[in-house]
Amino acid sequence: MQTNKYIINFSPTEQQMAEIYSWTTFPINNWSSIDSSFRNKTLAIAIYENKVIGFIAYKLEGASIYIEIVNTHPNFEKRGIARFLVGKIAELYSHSEYKAFYLFCAPNETQCFWKKLGFDYFPENQLKNRNERIWMFYIFGEVCTIKKYAEIKKGEHFVEIWNSELNTDSCDPNWYTDIEFHDNTKKLKKPLLFFGDDKWQIRIKAGIYDMTCRYKDYDRTSEVFECFFIDEIK
Repeated sequence: MQTNKYIINFSPTEQQMAEIYSWTTFPINNWSSIDSSFRNKTLAIAIYENKVIGFIAYKLEGASIYIEIVNTHPNFEKRGIARFLVGKIAELYSHSEYKAFYLFCAPNETQCFWKKLGFDYFPENQLKNRNERIWMFYIFGEVCTIKKYAEIKKGEHFVEIWNSELNTDSCDPNWYTDIEFHDNTKKLKKPLLFFGDDKWQIRIKAGIYDMTCRYKDYDRTSEVFECFFIDEIK
């Protein structure tokens, strides 16, 4: 079946929600999350021949989208429904303040599926990784490219990240990215987004500005909590 035959609907009706509840494989204790997304208008459905064949429930957070549930009608599994839904949500928010998806794999075995959709794992030693859950993310918006640190010449403006909250003087950073600014401003042309631990150390170097601190101490007014997000030098 080709995905161009599917129709996306970002405003499902109560009748269509009843269709979902008639076939969803998620247990009843998950239905409150589905209903909450419906009421908050953060639930989209896939339609084929006037029937609801899949849905995605999500939450809009500071700079990213938390995927709560993606479910496909049992008769339409392995036909690209989940890929279609995730892709349409990415299109919807592609020019917004939301730049990435994140989720935890439930069950853990679904990580292979999410890898096929382009998702990657949270960095090792990240706080969320210190339990049995497997957390993954996918960046769809325009942001700085975070690279593994290497001894190469960096530009005049850059950010370095360590996977530790300890003193950084004796060790190289784990990641870095070059940053660029809009003319005569402190605003970045592309924001930095990274699913790190907020206790990790960062260094921001922009001309004569040079600051090293824990990410959580950099901007205590930030309303983004699920990831590192820097769009302006404070």
